[in-house]
Amino acid sequence: MAKIPRGLSDEQMTAGMNEDLTFENGGYQDEKTKKKKVQPKKKDDSNMLLDFVTPALAEKLGRQLLELKLALYQEGIVDYRFRVERQGHTITMTAVETKPKTK
Repeated sequence: MAKIPRGLSDEQMTAGMNEDLTFENGGYQDEKTKKKKVQPKKKDDSNMLLDFVTPALAEKLGRQLLELKLALYQEGIVDYRFRVERQGHTITMTAVETKPKTK
């Protein structure tokens, strides 16, 4: 029986060996060569409603909502909800004060 040399690297020990690919070890060789491509995220159906809002319109709406929030805070109204109504070609958003929940 031949002596096993010590201090060899993995490549040196497995040089000249061929392994049959099976379902157990077949995937390992593919993982080294293939790089996974990053898939772009698909749009959710929940964001479908916001597709028609342009960034400029969203900024204007955000500024107006911030001003409304500050004005309500100065009046002492902290708990409120928004009521949205459509009348013809006009959409009205109204802040309605809600009573705080008591524990």
